[in-house]
Amino acid sequence: MKRTRIIKLNTTFKILLENSGFIALFITYLISFIIGCICVFKNENLLNYISTEFKTFYNIRSSGNFGTILLNSLLFAMPCVLLSFACGTSVVGCAISPICLIYKGFIFGTYSGYIYEMYELEGIVF
Repeated sequence: MKRTRIIKLNTTFKILLENSGFIALFITYLISFIIGCICVFKNENLLNYISTEFKTFYNIRSSGNFGTILLNSLLFAMPCVLLSFACGTSVVGCAISPICLIYKGFIFGTYSGYIYEMYELEGIVF
């Protein structure tokens, strides 16, 4: 016996309105990611910086052991997470958390743009 379900649009919009802050943060992350992808092609200094960072990233992951790779990943991710957590209970956190999110989106966008520019299809697979 098949049952049908009625989707009420009022509840869908209500859910979207209740989560508008999360949606706004996601959109700002996406915009900063796209800006990072575009800027890596335009700025030579940024391209050189990301090039050296990516080579370090790749060398650690290709030649390191599991503990080194895990520690490096944690050290890369933790500063923004800890800063957002520490500032989350104050008014300052309302400004710093989105700034950290924009920074991470921009950096990940520049990494993605660099990988695509240098390695093309292999970079997408990577």
